[in-house]
Amino acid sequence: MNPEPKVVVAAGAAGGIGRALAVDFAGDGAAVVAFGRDANRLAETAGSVPDGRVTRVAGSVASEATSRDSSTRPCASTAGSTS
Repeated sequence: MNPEPKVVVAAGAAGGIGRALAVDFAGDGAAVVAFGRDANRLAETAGSVPDGRVTRVAGSVASEATSRDSSTRPCASTAGSTS
């Protein structure tokens, strides 16, 4: 992968392909904004990533309220913060 810092938005990150993508991108150094409907499983995804590179957003990406809420949150930085 390209070594430049990047931010990735991963939908469906509570499980399956979305979780795998979130973990892989974070492992490669990207800050990840992870969307998922199941807050507990989303927390497991974030917990499996080194350096806290995941910002969790519980809810559906199709929901206007979830999208509005997530737009006011700070992103996980490449320095390793998490929320």
